[in-house]
This record gives sequence, structure tokens and C-alpha cells, in this order.
Amino acid sequence: MSSNRQRKVLSACLQWTTSWVEKVIRLWPRLQVSHRGGKYSLERLLALEEYTRTTSLCRAIFVCLGTPLPTMTLVVAQELVPLQDPNSGSLANYGFWIRASILTAAIAHAAAVQLHHLVDQVNISQGQRVAIACCVGSSFPILMMHVASGTVFPIPFTVVSTFPVFYVLLIISFRVVAGRKFFQDAAADLDQTVRFVKYICTQVLLIIVYPAYQALFSIAAETNHELLVILLLPVIKSLIKYLLLRMTTHMEDLTPESVIFTVDFFNALYLATSMQQATSTTTIVTFVALDMFHVMFGLYGHFRRTSSIQRRLREVVGESDSDNLLSSIVLLCQKPEVYARQMRVGIQLRSSFPYRLSDATQQLLSMLDNVKSSPSAERKSFILQETLETMFTSECHVLTEYLESIIPVLYGCFVLMIVRLPNAKYHLDIEGITRENATATVHSVFVLAVLELLSFIVLAVVMQRNCGVKAFYHLAFVLETQTMLIQDKLITWALLTMGFRVVHFGKCYLAL
Repeated sequence: MSSNRQRKVLSACLQWTTSWVEKVIRLWPRLQVSHRGGKYSLERLLALEEYTRTTSLCRAIFVCLGTPLPTMTLVVAQELVPLQDPNSGSLANYGFWIRASILTAAIAHAAAVQLHHLVDQVNISQGQRVAIACCVGSSFPILMMHVASGTVFPIPFTVVSTFPVFYVLLIISFRVVAGRKFFQDAAADLDQTVRFVKYICTQVLLIIVYPAYQALFSIAAETNHELLVILLLPVIKSLIKYLLLRMTTHMEDLTPESVIFTVDFFNALYLATSMQQATSTTTIVTFVALDMFHVMFGLYGHFRRTSSIQRRLREVVGESDSDNLLSSIVLLCQKPEVYARQMRVGIQLRSSFPYRLSDATQQLLSMLDNVKSSPSAERKSFILQETLETMFTSECHVLTEYLESIIPVLYGCFVLMIVRLPNAKYHLDIEGITRENATATVHSVFVLAVLELLSFIVLAVVMQRNCGVKAFYHLAFVLETQTMLIQDKLITWALLTMGFRVVHFGKCYLAL
């Protein structure tokens, strides 16, 4: 790309940025997942209380530390498959097509899992999900191999240009595996199906926007426009979060995981990538300062919101043996006369997601289902509603801090590993990085991880002090109960972002 064209692209992007900055600042609180007024269902809150009360500390630690391991194992296994010289042609590049097969199978399985949970009427068994993944993972590389052998290899803009082919194969696989009933069920709940399609389209948008941002940052680096481009990163993050939020409002219990394990993964990875590629200390400090400001802003808001909630909850339900938010809510639910006085408009009793609950908790939910609201003339209490909102917000913060802590570590370790493998010469994101300078290059990435870990500790202290809720258990609850959804997202995004930055996927796309 010529220097004149680069300047034109940069100028156009900066004009667009300037026009939107003021609007984004005004709308900023509404763009945050944790500020949108989302609420837990009562069933999810009771499930969290039961999990916290019955789960050992060792199990919680194992869940939190073990969650990224399948992802890293698959990423490493993929890199152990040798890549061939792209000039040898498509038929000779079996390593690339194996990589494409793994990636498309992972995406297909993730799409099937998300469809199963985000559309009520659709039921896809685990066996069917695996069969769909195998169908797509085997048919896509075979088809594209023949297309490439008759046209050009690498296929330009591979990730974007082949998506239509991928989705056609995915729909055919759904028809073959799940049959006509699948389409009838999806049509029966058309509103949720349309929301799901929009949700998937927004995820595809991420695959275009973030690499484009990285290319823009490379152009603007060491220029007078660098700061504006850096400021653009949190704006992109918030805007895409807002789009995803609108597609998951009908499944509010799944909203934090659905949004954060998509957008925050990309944001954390590309933040780490930009810091690794930055040559100026000022640039690195600016990235870190901006990220820390955003984190502290969220933590301060959470602190203010929860500073008095325990005291007000005790005033309503009285003292409990275990002085924390979760046990107090259980006590409130066990007192029908107190529960009847709660404002329940907008509160869901049952969750859209299944949990393994004890018989006692199931009976409590059944009892609450029959409790009628007190007469309208009686003053209503909002403490139950505030508590459900607090736990929703807490989950958003916990998941965000967890991802922003582990992604820099995973990416730093990936760079240190890949420079020692033969495939390193094909990776565009580590050009100029060798075994000798790799450690120094990713040093800033690990510093970012340490700072994010410290912010997670601050969040844990705030939650323990104000709510009596252990952030570590809250995190483990989400990671364990929504394992399939989370693992599919982590694996898909890791394979896509770490594995597709090779020349075989079309250098023109990655370098723009």
C-alpha cells in the first residue's frame, strides 16, 4: 500500500472517529454491559448461592485455572502441524487445510451450541452438534482446496471471502443432521432466531473490525495521530458490546458470558498485540493507562453502588447466620410475607438456562411461584431488584477482569512458543521476533497481565467487603455452569485470532 493511500485511509478513519467521539461520550454509560440495568433471574441467584455454599475451594481454583487449558492445548497442537510453502500450491499445503478443518469444525460446533441455548424452541443434542462440526470440518477444506487449485492460492481475504461458503455448508449440515424439524422449530420462534442471526453477524463483524484496527494502528504508529487511534480501541469495544447486548436481552442470564467472552476476548488480545508491536514506551504507557482508567472507572462505580446494599438488605430480612448478600436473599425468599412486598416488575423467577439444583432449592422456587404480590396500596421494597442487578453487574466485572488477566498471559506464552517452531516463518504477527528478543518483546504484555490481576484482586476485595460475595466462587460458578458455551468461544476465538495470522490465509487481508 502506497504512502499516499495510507494517509488517505488514516485521514478518513480519523474524520469518522472525531465525528463519533462526542456521541460516544454522551452514550458511554449505556454502552457498558455492567451499567445497563440487567438483572439475574432469581433461580440463577439461588444457584449461585448453592454453588458457593457447597463447592470446595480446591474445586473452584481448579475450574478457574483449568478453563484456558483446553484452548491452549488445541492451539499448540494446531501449530505442531507443519505448514508448507504457499508457493507450492493448494494441493501441497496439507498443513493449512488441516488447520482450516479444525477451525471450521470449531466454529460450526460453537454455532450449534449457541443456537441451542439462545433460541428456546431449538433443541440440538450433543451428538448432533459433533456431527454438524464433523460435516463442516470435512467438507469445507475439500471444497475450498479444489476452488483454490483452480483459481489462486492463498485465497485473498480468506477469512472474509469464504464465510458465505462456510455458512451454506453449515445450513446444509443442519438440514442433514437435525432434519426438517430443526427448521420448523427455528421458524416457530422467529423473533429469537432473527436475534441469533444478528448476534452471529455481529460476531463476524469483530473478525473484520479488530484486524482493521490493528492495521490502522500500524499506520498511525509514531505519528501525531497515534493517540486518537489508541483512544479508538475502547470505543470499538463498547459499540460492539452494545450491538451484542441488543441481541441477547431475551436471555439475560446468558448476556454477560455471551457478550464478554466475545468482545473482551478480542479487545484483550488486540490490546496485547498492539502493545507487543509498539516501539515507543510512551505508546505502551498510554495503552496501559487507558485500560487501567477504564477498569478503575468500572470498579469505582461498582463500589458506590454496593456500599450500602448489605445494610439495607439486613433491615428488610433481619440478621442471618452467614452475613452475605446471597444468604440474605435466600432468607428473604424463605419469608413469603417479605417476598410478597418486593417490587417484582421485570424480575424473572425462572432462568432461561438449566441448573442442577437441590430438592430444597427446587421446592423454594415452586413456593415462590405461588406467592402473590401484596396489595398495591402497600409500599413496595426494591431491595430484591437491586440485589439481582448487583449480581448481574458483579458477574460482568468478574468475567471481564478474568479475561483481561489471562489473555495477555496466553498471548505472551504463545509468542514465546511459536518463535521456537518451524511455522514461525509464516506468522505475520511475529515478524522481527526471534528466540533471542522474544522475551524482551512480550515483557510489556506480561506487565499488563500483572496489572489486570491486581485489578481483579481489588474487585474481589470490593465484593467481599460490600456484598460478602467471594469473587473467586462467582467466577468458578459461571465457568463451570456454562462450560460448553465458554469453551466453544475460547477455542474458536483463539484458533481464529492466533492461528489465522499466517500468510496462507491471505496476506493482503492481514496487512490491509
